[in-house]
Amino acid sequence: NGLQFDLNTIDNLETLDFSVFPNPNQGVFNIKHNLDQEVTIEIFSLTGKMKFFKSTHQKNFIIDLSNEKSGVYIIQLKSPKEIIGCKKLIINN
Repeated sequence: NGLQFDLNTIDNLETLDFSVFPNPNQGVFNIKHNLDQEVTIEIFSLTGKMKFFKSTHQKNFIIDLSNEKSGVYIIQLKSPKEIIGCKKLIINN
């Protein structure tokens, strides 16, 4: 059984501002959000393999995945209870 991704945001979080930039990139990129709570960032390959995991209170931070292969990845922004945002990431290195 593989992982399932929900590419829709949760309806009750209309104020979510979640961005990934630059995108596409060469493996180094920023993630920015406006939530006043701890969030978990998970990044998966399209085959479902987790490539990155971090729980943080930071609202803006840099991630370096320059050692990963070029391709499409899925970024999930999660609260302790649910997935609150999902973005497609393109790495061209």
